[in-house]
Amino acid sequence: MESALPEDVLGRLLGNLRTKSKSTSDQIHKRAVRDYIDPERYSAECRSLFRDLPIVAAHSSQLAKPGDFIRHDRLGVPLILCRTESGEVAAFRNICSHRGATVAVEARGNRNNFICPYHHWTFALDGRLLHVPDESSFDAEEFHRLGLRRVAVAEKHGLVFVRLSDGPPIDLDTFLGEVAPELETMHLEQHQFFADRDTQLKCNWKIMMEGSLEVYHFKFLHAKSAGGQFLPMTAIFDNYFPHQRHVMPRKDFPERVEQGKDPRRALLPNYFIFPNTVLTFPHDHMTLTQIFPTAIGESVFYNALLTLDKPGENKDVAYWQRALDYTETVNQEDFEVIEAIQRSCAHMQDENVIHGRFELGISRFHDACDKLLAGYQGRFGVRER
Repeated sequence: MESALPEDVLGRLLGNLRTKSKSTSDQIHKRAVRDYIDPERYSAECRSLFRDLPIVAAHSSQLAKPGDFIRHDRLGVPLILCRTESGEVAAFRNICSHRGATVAVEARGNRNNFICPYHHWTFALDGRLLHVPDESSFDAEEFHRLGLRRVAVAEKHGLVFVRLSDGPPIDLDTFLGEVAPELETMHLEQHQFFADRDTQLKCNWKIMMEGSLEVYHFKFLHAKSAGGQFLPMTAIFDNYFPHQRHVMPRKDFPERVEQGKDPRRALLPNYFIFPNTVLTFPHDHMTLTQIFPTAIGESVFYNALLTLDKPGENKDVAYWQRALDYTETVNQEDFEVIEAIQRSCAHMQDENVIHGRFELGISRFHDACDKLLAGYQGRFGVRER
């Protein structure tokens, strides 16, 4: 299944190849190293970016049928995401309203209800309190207020978003803007979850995020893995503030165009959903990668692989496992460099790092962070033209 990228993408890529040009920003940007190690800024980022904004928390296929649930602990608040009997997705804290015990211990599964292992308080799939042993010892009039605390949740384009802060329902059309119709063409909802992995990293979340927003390093750092598959310095970048898209052409892209073959098979689209999610689309699967901050100099890297068929139907499980292992090999090459950068920050506290004109994805990312931390109230997802 092929995606339908905007019509101008192919023309711009061919233009870059003919003229030996590339997507660049108007100027070189510098970023103070203190922004990666400052406690006040880190606290503001956690609050304004990771609590107040919708964050991708799951793919719809992970909650395929009523009773399916997953735990989600990467946002710093333990959560349960669950498909209810009505088919809607519910999200609530994985904290018993009795004495704070963890309700769902397993990472994922299927249940008719949730039973706290400590005292067997029982909750419905939508978080309502159903049963309290020895209920006469408690105030029954309080029971309707003692369900698991709900968290804002919304589902669209095969993705489940949550928001930790209180407020109105999540409006994904407003949040995604012009990215939404493009995501629809990527057929996210038709993919099937295969497997995921978490990796603990000793780096500020933004340093790791930067590596996903530029391809300047690709032919150098990944020379022995993925780097040799792509045409260097020819990717195109588009800004949908605060989101982004970049498309990388493989080496067979010019040949496919000349032979009249579908050139989309030679393109690798990447969508960045602010503040921490990257969706990457090889032709027969997709990866969903995310960075979650856990401390100023620590983060969790999440990597999930999703297929266009259920494992075992058209390709065997070993095929998809090799695909996942391959992404992990490429990621590991990044991890080693990224953690070294974090160690260097301790010796560069009054210095700047430099983001060149071809690293425009990084500059746009930091611009979005700065604006949202300053209270930006404008529109989201508007493509720069």
